[in-house]
Amino acid sequence: MGDVGRSAHGRAPGWGGLAATVMARTYLAFALALTAIAALPALGTWQTYLVLTDSMRPAIDPGDLVVVAPLGSRDIPLGRVVTFTSRSSDAHGPRTVIHRVVSLRADGAFTTAGDANPQEDSAPLTQADVTGQARLLVPWVGLPMLWWRERAVGPLLAWFVLTALAISAVVHRTPRGHVGPGPVQHRPLRAPVHLRLPRPHLVPWHAYEAGAHPMLSAGVCLVLVAAQASIGATLASFSARTTDPGNSWASSARMLQPYTSAVLADLPRGYYPLDETAGPTMRDLSGNAGRSGTYTAPVTYRQLGAVTSGTSFAVTLAGAGARAVAATASGAVSGPRTYSLELWFRTTTVAGGKLLGFESTTAATSSKFDRHVFMRTDGKLSYGGWGGGGAKIVTTPAAYNNGSWHHLVIVTRPSESSQQTSIYVDGASVASGLTSSVSAYNGYWRIGFGSLATGSGYPKSANFAGTIDNVAVYTTALTASRVTAHYAAR
Repeated sequence: MGDVGRSAHGRAPGWGGLAATVMARTYLAFALALTAIAALPALGTWQTYLVLTDSMRPAIDPGDLVVVAPLGSRDIPLGRVVTFTSRSSDAHGPRTVIHRVVSLRADGAFTTAGDANPQEDSAPLTQADVTGQARLLVPWVGLPMLWWRERAVGPLLAWFVLTALAISAVVHRTPRGHVGPGPVQHRPLRAPVHLRLPRPHLVPWHAYEAGAHPMLSAGVCLVLVAAQASIGATLASFSARTTDPGNSWASSARMLQPYTSAVLADLPRGYYPLDETAGPTMRDLSGNAGRSGTYTAPVTYRQLGAVTSGTSFAVTLAGAGARAVAATASGAVSGPRTYSLELWFRTTTVAGGKLLGFESTTAATSSKFDRHVFMRTDGKLSYGGWGGGGAKIVTTPAAYNNGSWHHLVIVTRPSESSQQTSIYVDGASVASGLTSSVSAYNGYWRIGFGSLATGSGYPKSANFAGTIDNVAVYTTALTASRVTAHYAAR
């Protein structure tokens, strides 16, 4: 007597076989879906590119596909990933390059860079140079086409075999008479190959009789490669990067560094990553024209930065008078009453120093100075106290001169004759209270050095001896949730 549910070989399908079938179906559906996602945009005005090099790692690897939309008449998106044709050419001719727009120059041109590259691109871009903006990332799907181009026989053969095995697990040999639970009906196999559609009950998906699945396996593999070949007709050699971690396809938010994206989402008045290879220019990534700054030596550039979600560099202010001053094309700006200050710092100093503040001049000292945060000699952080009578200061209970990176945010807004201020360190509120009121005057935001009051509680030095990274100034009061989001995006 035949047992219920047995196969043609006399054995009931086990959980292992069922799991293999489910895994095989999932793989094939995933591969076909991602291939369609990458190929369909090419039917319109969008273009799909295959990544050939590893300079976009870790977020984008060779074999990934990037879908690009035409830029048209839209403004070049600062901080976003765009495509353009390189002006230099090699033996293969001009190449399509995908890099990030990192700054707006004073002459109206744009500077681009690759996150994995140590320097910015030497040739600036104009609006006409940019051909598109990256909108979608589809991982892994182009690997077979990449292996074919590189004549990598081993990986290509392994992929073909694994895909054939997956198809065989889904479309395997089954007697034509077995359509559900019950005794097996042993019938002779007949030619030609006969297609059977699955019934809606929990039995394996029986599709083909003996000898059919090798032909089907080869056919599906060829379809996948052919679909990718249509993409490869417009291949680009990318020497760029995006650094958002993860490996699933997503929309344009993935084409921006996580920390940079978090900062720019809150519309900073000025955003200074401090990752220059040399001075004297300190670039601004806020997207506001003419708000770059200037370094004053001695400054050590390209130090290891605080942000680990992307390539990050910082500067060390290495001696007396070392500072960076933000300016605008028209000179001094008015000092706000509602604002937020953000930066990363690392130090072991016991002399304290000024981290960030607002002053009336760009010189070594200023007659007017306020809106500053400084480190005391004991390593605690203070905000407030401009040197006048009745100074109000908020100070953290803990010290932060332990040699580790710390994220600092000052959020302050008017409160009658004072300011209501909160100090956040590493994403959490650590101190708050009333601080000294600020004056109405035009001035400059200064990093690392400037005028400070003297006396008890103030540092011995106006110079901050340490490393600073990712400075941002906002003319709004960041919420606690946004401060936490910035810290989490590191």
